[in-house]
Amino acid sequence: MIKVIPLCIVFLFLTVGPLFAQNNSDQILGKWVSEDNIKTVEVFKENGKYSAKITDSKNKQQIGKLIVWGLQYDIKEKEWSDGEVQLPDMVLSAGCYVKIMSEK
Repeated sequence: MIKVIPLCIVFLFLTVGPLFAQNNSDQILGKWVSEDNIKTVEVFKENGKYSAKITDSKNKQQIGKLIVWGLQYDIKEKEWSDGEVQLPDMVLSAGCYVKIMSEK
């Protein structure tokens, strides 16, 4: 009985441990305000990819517009890449990536 308990504990750490491994892929989720305080965008995850839409703007016609789509988290580079961006004033979309820089 004493030997079974340590094996159970080891098994528990081997199976549950990866669930607690740090993965910062979802830290991009939520509402973000533009630097000029004109727009608020909400980043959301759908089918494993990240997108963003305008949720608040001085120009009410822009609300609900999807402006970023297709981002995928690159755990090695610690950034979201392979996405597309199309701001309301842009005619065409452009490739984009996102990297969160820590403030100092």
